[in-house]
Amino acid sequence: MPARTLVIGLSPDQMDHGDAIHASQTYDFMSFDDLSCGVDLTAQVISPLMADRFDAGDVATALRQRGYKGELIVMAPPLPRPDMVQRELAQMAPDMSIRLVRDTVH
Repeated sequence: MPARTLVIGLSPDQMDHGDAIHASQTYDFMSFDDLSCGVDLTAQVISPLMADRFDAGDVATALRQRGYKGELIVMAPPLPRPDMVQRELAQMAPDMSIRLVRDTVH
């Protein structure tokens, strides 16, 4: 398990503690704008698929530009073709492990 988990653009009450995300893990919450200040390159990152001011593609691009090569977990609502979304994100950030997780909170 990574040393830290960065949660971008979600509040603690928006977190889904399903089987893919460990409820016992410690989370550091930050806004998308905080990514410009840097990111712990050893951390796991969690982001929503879509937010008011950014989407997971923006997060993947920002992380890639900072040299991040870890795991990006994307919280997504039920999608008709999640494989297409995952493939598109993987093309944006080929050095990252990207995983879509169904968001059951919303």
